[in-house]
Amino acid sequence: MYELKLEKSRFYRVKQGQTAATISRTFGCPVSKDVFCGQVLVLPEGDFFVYQARVGDTFASLAEKFSVPESTLREINGLIYPTCRLYIPRIR
Repeated sequence: MYELKLEKSRFYRVKQGQTAATISRTFGCPVSKDVFCGQVLVLPEGDFFVYQARVGDTFASLAEKFSVPESTLREINGLIYPTCRLYIPRIR
């Protein structure tokens, strides 16, 4: 079974004017919403795609749907609610 190695990571220093959304799009991985200039982020390595949550989605249901451990989805995304954007690791 595929296992996402979150301990592998890369570091990135936030530049003036950057937001979590722009950094997330640039690197294709989740970034905490609260970022500030000069902050050093630890970005997980891996290939992710964005999934927009729907009513009734749970980490358990998405883990089964995408064949990813539920704990991995929780660690990457934190919270789930309808219309939120979730990062799902691609399985190779």
